[in-house]
Amino acid sequence: MSVWDGIDTQVFRSRVANLDQLCRNGHRFQGCAINRHSAEADLTTPLSGAQELRLADDFAFLACTTTEPEGVSAAAVQCLEQPSRLQITLAANSGIPNTTEKAFRTLLNDLSKRASGNLSREETFARCQRTIIAIHRDRILGRLGLVKATGRRRVVISEKLTLLIRIAEEQPKPAIETVDNLIGLLRQFKQAIRSVQSAVAHSDPEHGAIGTILEAALQVVSVHGSSIEQLCSIEIQPSTCIGTRVIRELRALALYRRILIDLIKIARQQRELFVSIELNVLLLRPAPLGQHSRKTVHAELQILVHFELQPQRRPRVIRASKKPCFLCYSFMRAHGAYDVPQTHGEVYKNWMILDNINYTLEVRKNIRSALQGVAADVAALTCETTIARPNRIYQHTNQTVSKILVGGATSLSASTISTPPASLENEIMDSIEEHPSAIVIPPGVRPILPAETDDENDQHDRSCKLIDSKRANILPDVSCASPQIFHDQKVLECDVSAQEPGHLHVQGMDLFLELDSNGSSYGASAKVKLCIETEKCSSSQDLAKVDTQDLLAGDSIIAGTSERKDLRFLLGNGGCTYIVEIVWS
Repeated sequence: MSVWDGIDTQVFRSRVANLDQLCRNGHRFQGCAINRHSAEADLTTPLSGAQELRLADDFAFLACTTTEPEGVSAAAVQCLEQPSRLQITLAANSGIPNTTEKAFRTLLNDLSKRASGNLSREETFARCQRTIIAIHRDRILGRLGLVKATGRRRVVISEKLTLLIRIAEEQPKPAIETVDNLIGLLRQFKQAIRSVQSAVAHSDPEHGAIGTILEAALQVVSVHGSSIEQLCSIEIQPSTCIGTRVIRELRALALYRRILIDLIKIARQQRELFVSIELNVLLLRPAPLGQHSRKTVHAELQILVHFELQPQRRPRVIRASKKPCFLCYSFMRAHGAYDVPQTHGEVYKNWMILDNINYTLEVRKNIRSALQGVAADVAALTCETTIARPNRIYQHTNQTVSKILVGGATSLSASTISTPPASLENEIMDSIEEHPSAIVIPPGVRPILPAETDDENDQHDRSCKLIDSKRANILPDVSCASPQIFHDQKVLECDVSAQEPGHLHVQGMDLFLELDSNGSSYGASAKVKLCIETEKCSSSQDLAKVDTQDLLAGDSIIAGTSERKDLRFLLGNGGCTYIVEIVWS
């Protein structure tokens, strides 16, 4: 009896492939987090639910040493009895590398010695930091922009810090004490990066120098318990000026240091558990081949199925180094045994659950029931999505449309909303962080499946649209606009590329932009400028115009008529008109 019995796998795979294509065009399917463990459960185990969740999150983060999707890892933590001990279970999409497993055993051994009192706090810290930096060296340097991270555009953080320091210096007088403290920490952080940057150019930087960077990063993100955005509460937020990715990488760098401090602290607090620590690394079972590539059993589901086969007490949570995909979220929600984190909203066509011959009847029943829940969710999402052509862009009568260069056009996708909720903006930014190749995330569009524990999500949003970029409208050649169009104007700027979306915030409007270079070598990145149209902008009268109300109904694709021409157009939002210029790098 197969776990897929009762499910038309051909229809299921076809629907999943269609949803995968939707996600490649910027679509996201959202679901709320579900907390299933009770307060009474905290009384029966030495670790509270919050401690178990934090440890699972931290170990999953440390186990992921690469930016590749295959390196996504997951972890679960259990308190076992007779004798009392702690068990850490790890898995990864393509298996935990031997070097990572070896480093984890060294790390846990040092924590065990600290719990038993055989190592001082300082010695434990030094040894654990050396172990963590050894396996995360390349990723830390990649986050700093000192080396090129695989599949990601290189962003040198030290160059962005200069801009952030200047922004902080422009703060109003009442906040000067807090901002002065932040400026000092930013300068220390920048100096630490420069010392490592010099070492990278000539040799391998020492662990101590990298550790200094991690310490400085933690001080910056936790100054007075506030975030950088809260401290720099100005009209143009730091995330807009220096890029949301820089802010996120800064937080990730701080996380290495915070995790290290917390692990050493809890090792003493829960010494009975940490004296005896077991590490269980799941072996990767080969998944069947799909039409073009091998199917993937995601790390969190590897752990879930593993505990289905084990008679011992299950963990309360399973956490991965990134948010679960929508299919994993749907499976865990239907399974019902674990807390479910919020999904990042993407669907992957190579998603798979193995049909193992060693499954007992009870295990097969549980997995089949969860798979049927996934199939029902996929069917519901398929009914909810529609395909629509992009909106027409207003074209002035005195402009003409030139022929698009075959294979050479570069397009821009833009979405706007007015004053988005903070939670939605965070979800958008988190999703961009985890998926830098996404085309565009339309703010204000929230197709959510009805959650069993959340009544407010019972209504579906049927306004979601799929934009077919192959049928993009053509923006007339507007390169004749005056290069002085931004002269004496207050200009907002951001960088945008096919890998890194751009974000501008002005007067309650958020503008999200991303380029689709369509394989073109030219125009892989650009600088976007925006200003309010005034009487000084007389040359803007001949520009094409698009209104934000049109964008709310669906994304508009703007394709240039020439690969080497800068683009300029008007963006209308209510009573305001903005001039937008895209200058190719």
